[in-house]
Amino acid sequence: MGMLHRLLQTHPDAVAQLEPIIWRVLELKPPRAGSMVDWEWGQLAEIVSARNPARMVKVIIKMFESAAFVPLHNDDTLKALRLATAADPIATWDLVANEMLKGGIAGSRLVVALSQWYGELIPTDVLITWAKGHPERGPWLVARILNVQQAPLSERARALLLEFMGNRSVQEEIVANLESGGWVGPFSGFLKQKLEIAKVWSEDADPTIRLWASTVVKGLEKQWQEQKVREEEAEF
Repeated sequence: MGMLHRLLQTHPDAVAQLEPIIWRVLELKPPRAGSMVDWEWGQLAEIVSARNPARMVKVIIKMFESAAFVPLHNDDTLKALRLATAADPIATWDLVANEMLKGGIAGSRLVVALSQWYGELIPTDVLITWAKGHPERGPWLVARILNVQQAPLSERARALLLEFMGNRSVQEEIVANLESGGWVGPFSGFLKQKLEIAKVWSEDADPTIRLWASTVVKGLEKQWQEQKVREEEAEF
């Protein structure tokens, strides 16, 4: 990989000629190869991801099958996945979504690694159509990979809620995503931040979303008030 990377730095026009070899070394990298090899893998993956997005996704899924592979947020593997998905979101989503739906080692680990961000790379209509085609777990999986830490609700989250408004797993997963994350300082401050986001949701243009969001607000207000009392009592 190091030789290929250096060669392409001086001869970038040789990508087409070297592409078969590049793919071969990308597919052969062991799960724990060391930071330098990981970096070189990322450099080569960046060069070819958009040239064959589906193949890039298959390489990454294969990596997720190994228990020794530990994907970190925004590491070179997930960067390559982002690039491949941006190049062909429909084909890559089909591969990733079906792997998550199958379960197993790779699918289960993909669900964790792609939570709260990957869905934002896929067109809304593609997500909704796929979820409708897989009614048992599809809606929940889409909810799991959406970023809802924002106000107002994202287009994708709104569309999912409106399409599956009676689906408790979708509603509960969106709330769980909202309440996740780290914080600094009192926990009441963390809850207050989430509460403010939910309050904006409760002002949505759609009455069904407003009604649902109002219950989220009530739940967060209760948690926030109870947490403030705990923190005040702890001071005495």
